[in-house]
Amino acid sequence: MHQSKDNNLGLLRLVENLENVINREENILSLISLISKKEYLRLRTSIIDTFEIEDDYPFSGEFGSEVELGDVSTALRETTLELYPETTPPHKKVTYEERQAWCKQVIETMDSAATYY
Repeated sequence: MHQSKDNNLGLLRLVENLENVINREENILSLISLISKKEYLRLRTSIIDTFEIEDDYPFSGEFGSEVELGDVSTALRETTLELYPETTPPHKKVTYEERQAWCKQVIETMDSAATYY
């Protein structure tokens, strides 16, 4: 379900939807659970879809042998807070171009973490 390029989305809505993607899988013990490449790619696709953009970022790295769900959630949250600190108004509208840049940075950070281990 991709939106029109001129449709801005609320920051709070995006953050809540991204958290729902992660929290669907997350409980306190699952953060240290290893995930398979298939699970990682599924999470990655869900995260990209949440940004409602038309871009695709193929995974081209060597998937690590000890990738944990916590690696994915940490990459997502750290990137989000770097771009949109807690002082950012929750009602801020995020443009299509901002969502593209945000998504790209999240995916690059996740992929880096997933290939490191």
